Amino acid sequence: FLATGIWHGAAWGYLVWGLWHGLLVSLEGLFPAVFRAEGKAPVKRALLRVYTLAAVLLGFLVFRADSLSQALALLGQAFCAQSDPAVLLSLRVVLTPARLLSLGACLLFSLPVYPQLRRRAEKRLGEASAALELLGDALALLLLVLCILALAAGGYTPFIYRQF
Repeated sequence: FLATGIWHGAAWGYLVWGLWHGLLVSLEGLFPAVFRAEGKAPVKRALLRVYTLAAVLLGFLVFRADSLSQALALLGQAFCAQSDPAVLLSLRVVLTPARLLSLGACLLFSLPVYPQLRRRAEKRLGEASAALELLGDALALLLLVLCILALAAGGYTPFIYRQF
């Protein structure tokens, strides 16, 4: 994992990111009973999902920072209450109703809701469930095309490997 950090760039943040992921994979290998979701209660599986999301996001925070001092400052801001009006104003700008709705949908469908909805539809619709599944696939493809078009129309193209 240190090698993957080096591969991403010649900066300390990338090295720390590689070590972070190596540490997490090592801990999960040493304590499989703690980190495996199979056969666990739904609450424990949900907590493991929260752990995974937090671990990945903390790694991304270090990966994105321009320096280790900036990474530490961002970590401090992530876990401390903010009363700075500029920070609160920027949250209001970023967290628009459309983004909050999208975030809510993402949170909902990150849970095992889709398989349950699919089983219910198959029970109720029988043969028509195949058509519904095809419609869902077509909708997913349409959303993918719309996302690609939105990205192509935008002018912001970040280059994360600028330090490599």
